[in-house]
Amino acid sequence: MDENGVPRQVGRYRVLRQIGSGGMGTVYLGLDELLERRVAIKALHPHRAMDEAARRRFLHEARSLSCLAHPGICTIHDILEQEGTQYLILEYIEGTSLRAAIQDGSLPWEQRLEIAEELLEAVAAAHAAGLVHRDLKPANVMLRAGGGIAVLDFGLARVAEASAPGVPMTSPAVEPAENGPLTEDAVVVGTPGYIPPEQADGISSGPPGDVYTLGLVLQELLTGEPAFDTSRPWYELLAAAKAGERRPVNLRQPALRHLIERMTAMAPEDRPTAEEALTRLRQIRSAPERRRRRRYLVAAVAAAAILSLAAGIGIRRWLLPPPLLTPGEHARIAVLPFAEPSGDTKSELGTGVAAMLSQTLASHPRLDVVPESEVVRFTTPGTDPAEV
Repeated sequence: MDENGVPRQVGRYRVLRQIGSGGMGTVYLGLDELLERRVAIKALHPHRAMDEAARRRFLHEARSLSCLAHPGICTIHDILEQEGTQYLILEYIEGTSLRAAIQDGSLPWEQRLEIAEELLEAVAAAHAAGLVHRDLKPANVMLRAGGGIAVLDFGLARVAEASAPGVPMTSPAVEPAENGPLTEDAVVVGTPGYIPPEQADGISSGPPGDVYTLGLVLQELLTGEPAFDTSRPWYELLAAAKAGERRPVNLRQPALRHLIERMTAMAPEDRPTAEEALTRLRQIRSAPERRRRRRYLVAAVAAAAILSLAAGIGIRRWLLPPPLLTPGEHARIAVLPFAEPSGDTKSELGTGVAAMLSQTLASHPRLDVVPESEVVRFTTPGTDPAEV
């Protein structure tokens, strides 16, 4: 180690520089001298090194990550111990944190939705593997330089079966020095401002807790502001979490707003699973495409109707006597909405075809098309055309 206590070498990994620090440990950029690749080396803080509970949690992080193989979750390469300190050798991710990207405010809307979907995919994969994160927040998500996301720091993860909802955490409470992560030394686990109400009460919430916290992250991602004012003291944030006193979801899109409100329901049983939330988000994202396809269908049917009408007029001119209109005479015509097989004359398809046909007929110099506002009263099924 150097004079500052920074290791120069950890096994076959050469330490290059410090790149971060959290409640559990310090993270260094390292070089795998065997495979010649850059890695992230996470070491327990010196004051934590002899803490048996912290060592157990550190080992649990390694085991949790080794169970996962998902592009949206940071990969673990190795775990080792040197001079009484344990180290995790992790995938080094080039990019920026989601927290920094949100604060910058430059993320396009579609990219925000893509990130939201990728986050739900990653968390759903973790839950399917029987793992919960319990400290999801923008600072724990990296945006890869080449595209995609990676969820970091499964140090608070628990095997879902071992932390069933409703199991109280009875370790003694201590006040954290700042609004950083609350560890197992405290009654709750997580970060103030990103914590579900049951977890704020010291109750292990399992996967529904992750869904709630991810709902807070999506709210911040899509609105640009956190659900809770994170500048407040940690105890006020915990009280606000318990009471559900957070900012409303200020989104113009009702479907997205409703999804986030469901994810952040106060009762864990009222929240969707991560997989259900992912399915719903995909439906919301695909809705504009479905509407475009429907408009194309309306246009295609209208075009076919117009061509059929034109063809019918041509055949009529060839087979039948000359038209009843004399030169200079004008005719008045009304186009009623087309009825679907169900009899519905107010559908988007029926009214759309009628509108396009009316526009085409209106271009004829000798036809006066009755405005839609006058025609609407004759849309009752079975109306006699003579009455129109």
